[in-house]
Amino acid sequence: MTTEKPELFVCCADVGAPGKAAFGWSGRLVDDASGYRPGGGEIADCASEIAQHLNRGCSVSLGIESPLYVPFRGDPQTLTAGRLWEGSPAWSSQIGATVLATGLVVTCWILRKVLEQLTVPRKAFLNWQTFRDAGCGLHIWEAKVSGHAKAMPPSHSGDARVAVERFIATLPTPDAGNVDAGSAFSLVGAALVRTGWSTDLSLLSETCIFLVV
Repeated sequence: MTTEKPELFVCCADVGAPGKAAFGWSGRLVDDASGYRPGGGEIADCASEIAQHLNRGCSVSLGIESPLYVPFRGDPQTLTAGRLWEGSPAWSSQIGATVLATGLVVTCWILRKVLEQLTVPRKAFLNWQTFRDAGCGLHIWEAKVSGHAKAMPPSHSGDARVAVERFIATLPTPDAGNVDAGSAFSLVGAALVRTGWSTDLSLLSETCIFLVV
């Protein structure tokens, strides 16, 4: 006897300052290429869309275009060096650090608002296989859309859609070659604990899928 997995909704938030035309999101069900949600620049709509899919029994994989973990290294000469696969700009560059700081508060806001809107208990995951084995829940990964991969004409929701399509193209194994095994401080793990999704402190050192487009 086999158990059919729930529908998978993949979405991405391109992090910027909400209300300043610098935030965008997009998403769709994996098995419905014509079913893109309108997306746009409203962070509240992004959180509500995620919650609605979770409430109706879908699994949700949320990408956030912002550094979600930073290296935890012993060598002081490499403390601020870029992460594996990151390229330019690195998380510690002027641009990268600005996005990281903005992403921290935006990520926490989305997680808190999604949790507030749930009508049924759901768990959050950073590990892809654990998420899929669980059957239903919220999975979080990091996206980086840069260079020629960026949407044309330029838009934050367009970049989010690019990340969604790239993630779907990597299924069923988006974690193959995209998970940094190095020691890290997980910013998204801390956000999950702070917003009440988990009390598991091991999340503070858990990395996530890092999809560079």
